[in-house]
Amino acid sequence: MKPLLTILILFLISPNYAFAMGELEFKEIISPIRSVEIDSFLNDQFSTQISDYAIAQTDLNNDTESEYVLKRKHCKASVNNPCNHIILGKTKKTFVILGNIRSKKLVISSTKSHNIKDILAFDNDLNDYEFDIYMWSPNEKMYILKAK
Repeated sequence: MKPLLTILILFLISPNYAFAMGELEFKEIISPIRSVEIDSFLNDQFSTQISDYAIAQTDLNNDTESEYVLKRKHCKASVNNPCNHIILGKTKKTFVILGNIRSKKLVISSTKSHNIKDILAFDNDLNDYEFDIYMWSPNEKMYILKAK
């Protein structure tokens, strides 16, 4: 039992470990008001509608307001064909695009950049340790790929 405890402690204090919270759930139901607002935004920006997308909501900056991650419902992610994920944030009047990430799946990390949660983008089904990290860039006001 002691070797297992030692390994666990070393694992938890390792400075290079990213504690991931879990894969986004694209089955969540959002409020009718947000649905109408997002539908209007999608129609204006992309000439699409909310019914074309699966939506996950998450709080990326711990302000108790949800941000929304959208991916097309018909996207069947594969190594050669990742899905496009649009990250939306709500302003007082409308939505803004916080990021656009192509990946098979996204995981919200508990690590942060500029007090905003990082996003882990996975494309390899065989290796859970191979992922890209997207971090918040205050200068660009959106998520960017973190340099390795």
